Amino acid sequence: MLAYGFLRVWSSCSNSKLMSNVKQLFSNRYGNPKTSGILEPKPTDVTMKLPELKKRVWNAWTRFNEASGVVTQPKNYVQDVKQFGDRRYKVTWIKALAHFSAQASYESCLDAYMLVLNSFNFTPDRWDYEYRHEILDAFLTYPDGLELIKTGLEQLLEFTPQEQNEAHGFFELVEERGTQPGRDRLPIRVERKLPGAYSAA
Repeated sequence: MLAYGFLRVWSSCSNSKLMSNVKQLFSNRYGNPKTSGILEPKPTDVTMKLPELKKRVWNAWTRFNEASGVVTQPKNYVQDVKQFGDRRYKVTWIKALAHFSAQASYESCLDAYMLVLNSFNFTPDRWDYEYRHEILDAFLTYPDGLELIKTGLEQLLEFTPQEQNEAHGFFELVEERGTQPGRDRLPIRVERKLPGAYSAA
């Protein structure tokens, strides 16, 4: 196992089930999460209304087309949304939002660490926080989706502790996922260590 800087990241799989054990991210040296500016996972009381959701789906669909280098043709929009179900139901639009958002993140990914620091760094103040798990689910349907996230974490190890701290929304998402019914845990384990607490082995 290799230890990198203040973080170490490794993965494991068992019987094709994704496993994870996300450890406490910040040691006492960085203070209590409640007082150090680190947001704790918490439910949101805000439920996006259907009209706004539809606008968000359109924006995500547009971003996906632009990231893919495809000329946006509105006539294709309805058909693309229909693949997720009956457009009369909100669940259809939620699925469309998740998939288009994930596709946009995938197609526009130039540096994998941006998935951790930006795309999936969900915090309660983000408009898409309510659908964070659905968006990550959709991204993980890509054959190399999980590997891209792992690569992003490895790249993050080269960053300063302060820059690493900015990804707290992502780490909380991973930790939450372990408690989500019907969702496999990610094969990611992260530990914060003090300098000198371990060495490469």
